Amino acid sequence: MLPRSGCAFVSVKESDKPFVVEPIRLLLEKGLQGDRHGGTCAYLREQGLEVSIIKKVLEGRPNIVDAMKNGEVQLVFNTTEGKQSLEDSFSCAAPP
Repeated sequence: MLPRSGCAFVSVKESDKPFVVEPIRLLLEKGLQGDRHGGTCAYLREQGLEVSIIKKVLEGRPNIVDAMKNGEVQLVFNTTEGKQSLEDSFSCAAPP
């Protein structure tokens, strides 16, 4: 079941960006808000989608982990590639 309201968070690797445009467009049309990390946010804005940016854990607060703990995120799209991206992902598991 997909949420009908709330926020979808999207942070995907470069090669996946074209594949999230249409699903995100549909979710936005259904009433979900969109929060993204920097590169994904810029890409989706270039595609005409109205999305906002949210910080990664290493970028300070409030960040994506804060938003998730506060119940502000109902759906997550996340893919990574490369050693640094994977290391950044593990930082999300650490308590702030």
